[in-house]
Amino acid sequence: MGRDDGFVSVLTERSELLAARARPPTSPRSWRRAARSAMGSKSRGSASAELLLTLLFGCLSARCQQPSAAEALRSAAAVSKVAPSCFQHEHCHSSQHGVHELDCFQEVKSVYFNCVWKPGHQSSNKTSYTLVIEQKTRGLCKKYPNISGTFSYITIYRRYNITAYVVDTSNDGRNCTKAIFSGDPKNLIRCAPTKDVHFRRYLRQLEITASWKEPSVTYYVVQYRERNSLLWSKSAEILIKKSWTLGNLTASLSYEVQIQCVTNNQCSQCPWSETFLIPPELTARPVIEKLDVIPQGKGKRLVVVQWKLDSTEEADGYQMTITKASGERTQRVNTTLPWIRIILSGSAFNISIIAFNGAGTSPAVPAGVPPVDGSDWADTLNVTLVSETGFTIVWNSSLTKSFWCYSVEWWRMGEIPLSHSFYQRKENSATIPLKVPLQPYKRYTFLLHVRPDKDTCNLKSINNSESTCGRAEAYATEGTPISAPLNITALRVTTNSLVIEWTSIPEEDLRGFLLGYKIYYSEASQENRSSTVTVGPRGNTRRLPNLKARTVYSVSISAFTAAGEGVRSSPVYLKTKLPGDWNVIGATVGVTGGIIFLFLLAHSCNPLFHRAKALFWPSIPNPGNSNAIQKIDGIFDQEVLEPIIEGTTAQGKESDASSLIIIEDRGASEPTSASSPLLLQEVEDLSPAVLPKEENEASSRELKLNLTLTTNTHDLRSTTPAPCASDYTTMELFQQATALRTANHPSTAPADMDQQPPPLLLVVQASQPKDAAQIKEEKDYIQQSLCPNVVRIPHQW
Repeated sequence: MGRDDGFVSVLTERSELLAARARPPTSPRSWRRAARSAMGSKSRGSASAELLLTLLFGCLSARCQQPSAAEALRSAAAVSKVAPSCFQHEHCHSSQHGVHELDCFQEVKSVYFNCVWKPGHQSSNKTSYTLVIEQKTRGLCKKYPNISGTFSYITIYRRYNITAYVVDTSNDGRNCTKAIFSGDPKNLIRCAPTKDVHFRRYLRQLEITASWKEPSVTYYVVQYRERNSLLWSKSAEILIKKSWTLGNLTASLSYEVQIQCVTNNQCSQCPWSETFLIPPELTARPVIEKLDVIPQGKGKRLVVVQWKLDSTEEADGYQMTITKASGERTQRVNTTLPWIRIILSGSAFNISIIAFNGAGTSPAVPAGVPPVDGSDWADTLNVTLVSETGFTIVWNSSLTKSFWCYSVEWWRMGEIPLSHSFYQRKENSATIPLKVPLQPYKRYTFLLHVRPDKDTCNLKSINNSESTCGRAEAYATEGTPISAPLNITALRVTTNSLVIEWTSIPEEDLRGFLLGYKIYYSEASQENRSSTVTVGPRGNTRRLPNLKARTVYSVSISAFTAAGEGVRSSPVYLKTKLPGDWNVIGATVGVTGGIIFLFLLAHSCNPLFHRAKALFWPSIPNPGNSNAIQKIDGIFDQEVLEPIIEGTTAQGKESDASSLIIIEDRGASEPTSASSPLLLQEVEDLSPAVLPKEENEASSRELKLNLTLTTNTHDLRSTTPAPCASDYTTMELFQQATALRTANHPSTAPADMDQQPPPLLLVVQASQPKDAAQIKEEKDYIQQSLCPNVVRIPHQW
């Protein structure tokens, strides 16, 4: 049932009075007048009511039987006046799963009552409802059937209590559900919840501002809680349109807020608003990662700004505010991306970036785009000061063919730029009035921009809206520098020249365009007779030639502008070097002294060097410490090595002793042959040729014989002499020991050997007289005693 149904219900009620008082009208015009009278003054002018009456009663003419007005209106509205027992759905039950929360009220600015309810869980678009309004005091019950929505306008008597029923009639069986509402119409005047609410979180605080369209609402209250919490906290009454701040919040938590107006005589009902979800506070400001300014040509620059936000922050988007430094225009750009690209002119711009969400904004991060410098703008703009109240600018005449709107900016260092927009179509010059006169001795920078819009010269947008066409610098009045160059030093000094360097004068002390420097220098003893050198404005070094050697010079510098020379610096004293011969002599003396020092140092360190060498790098290693010698005891039989070791030890102790060692073949199967005495006899016969003549002489040569009889399985004629053992020998000792072992144990020899008696081998070693050092050195080497002179004895002996 719609809004027009409410109109019809009102007409139905009032038409009963109309039928009892007067005879029904007989024409459509009379019907309309009767309808307006029944509606009263508040329903006058309602086009929908008139249209409905025309359709309902237009046929009541001479051709139609004219019924009473009450019957016609009752039939059109499908509303019947029945007995108080008109509610015929008592069998339906109440349930939260079915239709529920029926509520009837009248809004402040509305002339109708309406009832609203919530559908059941199993409802659909085809579900229909029946609304029954009952006022028992008046004996009236009205039925509104077949309602497809969840609300309906109703007509009631305002002085009597009402009872409302809503039934889900789509279920004809016993599963239908119902909801009931009752109340006094005087207490059903409602001020609807507002949606005009603003939230802002900052510094662990939440600022809330709410307003209502109804003028009857003067105060409101707020209840809040942490998200998903059970308990609500309520505020005191707040004056309408005044903000209320909630403090001591946790910045990282979300909160839920509801708002309600305070009831009064005009608002008897003030329901709570929907729940507003307040996201966490944005505490971290964005961090600018990149800000690139790329020239694009024709006085424009591409500015690329990229930033990031802390990963713990939850932002719905970002807002970048771009403002011309002169304050002429400000533009805000919202984006969900953490970067932006804009095209700007050569002016100075201020940029501010913030992150925002439903609760508020983060702290702003500032950035700036500097104006263009003067490197590429020479002779593009001419500025002339006309008076203290204005200046004239002249630009390229070719611009007048394409542009009519211009803007000029000017500023001095450290100040906010000023701007002026103007329209110029024919000439390429303009005189700009000044509200504040230019200060003397101060440098001003001027920028000229052109704008493509011809309808207005004001800046409509910042992004890609203007381009720079000229730049110049000028002084209102020039003066002399009030300070001198500082930090005068000598970069290079020779016998007849000085290369000096100095620091430039600050711009605020120049008071004009710098034209150059003047350098004053003279001998320290003749400062009144100085020479002068002029240097251009771009240099801060100078070579002073043709000076005397080993002489102190006084140097001072001053700067000058078009107004004249400025302050001269305090003198600095610099000295040239000695002549070249003295330099050679000094170098020679230094080199000679260095050589002598190194020689003395090497001589004093020689003993230390020898000690270190003997400790870390011995000249002859000791074979006794060799791992091979240490292991040889486990390889050879003790009975073979013991006589050799004893003979060697005896030789080390008594240098004048002679020894003869005969090793027999203990494992021979045959007894010693008769040739053995012969061999011994022959050896004795040979001894006079070998032994010394006088054994008792202490100084005579010592003869030490080591006779060793051994067997060998090989033929002596084909056997080569065994080499003498070297200092680091292992294999030779092993071979000799193996030969001796074979002689003692013939069973270990191969089976195919000849069975003839083994040959005898006479080993003779003679030792020569040695001094004490040689004898001591020999004690460290066992190998020397193991290297005998081998004499082969034929078997035929």
